[in-house]
Amino acid sequence: MMINSKPPDRPFLDHDQVEDRSGNIYMVVGNLHPPNAVVAYLKYTPTDTPTYWRRGRTYYRRIIRNYGVRNVKDSTRDLQEKVKDEVLGTELPVIKLSNIHYHYLPEVRLRNILCRAGDKLEARVLKLIDLLRQYTAICSSSLGIDGSILPGIHNPDISDIDMIVYGCKESIEVVEGLKAHTEKRIDAVLQGRLKRQSRIYGLPLGILREIQPPHRYIRIDGTEVNISFVNNTSKERYGFKIYVPIAQVEARLVLRHGECAALYYPSTASVDRVADLRIIGCSRFIEYSSVKYVVSYEGLFSYLMYLGGEVIVKGILEEVLPDRYYIVLVGAYENPGYVIPASKKMFRSS
Repeated sequence: MMINSKPPDRPFLDHDQVEDRSGNIYMVVGNLHPPNAVVAYLKYTPTDTPTYWRRGRTYYRRIIRNYGVRNVKDSTRDLQEKVKDEVLGTELPVIKLSNIHYHYLPEVRLRNILCRAGDKLEARVLKLIDLLRQYTAICSSSLGIDGSILPGIHNPDISDIDMIVYGCKESIEVVEGLKAHTEKRIDAVLQGRLKRQSRIYGLPLGILREIQPPHRYIRIDGTEVNISFVNNTSKERYGFKIYVPIAQVEARLVLRHGECAALYYPSTASVDRVADLRIIGCSRFIEYSSVKYVVSYEGLFSYLMYLGGEVIVKGILEEVLPDRYYIVLVGAYENPGYVIPASKKMFRSS
């Protein structure tokens, strides 16, 4: 396996991984990072106790057991550095650039596997690429490999395959191709996932089943496949926009259909129309037309946001400066919120 230091023309992107000088492995979150640090959460840490994850003679303990913003933050609370970020208006888990020893690049790791699959799990990665090529015109140069395979600590018998698709056109092509050719699963593994999500997010199983994306229904020779989408052409600079939390909000919104930004992390969908807006605990008057986007730090809702249409959103209303428009933020630690189809009556207009 090839380990990479950070090249000068390759910024830190969502779903990269980095290893610190003590051997801890972190998952990079998003493409926007403060000066001298990378937003990332601790995922694996070396241990003397045998575990499923191993590289050479070193075993690794997995820190994150269940995903979701609140679980990730609680799991890493006392294990890594955090900073109060005045730009994004929240506390962020970070690793300082000076503490980064290795930068793992998903696209480079995949190229190595394409040259030589080292075990049966890596061979299944090649099968997945063949499957994607059946349904889309995707090139391997637009793909990367993530998860425990990326740093080479995976267990060929139990690890999942975490594939990354880079680029807007490519992401939409994969989603639409899989939607046209993939059947929804109803099996014990999926039911177990939905039940875990229901406990984490407090949403009914029926809603969770409805918003599952087609790229969560794939299995290769019994191995679960996760596909994530990453913007590799992001131009936004840290500090160019300031996000100021205002109040909790519940809203009925019509989202634009088919935006690739909704597939990325954080998911961003344009608001075409505000049907209803209820601000909780704040008397500020908000012009409906000034609510421009829904932004979700919970990837669970990205596919629904990509589909667009009328949705019900609960989250935090934030003002974006200096342009002075508003977003509804889903996935704040204090008020996680949700995005659900408007047909589900969890929010009643007054």
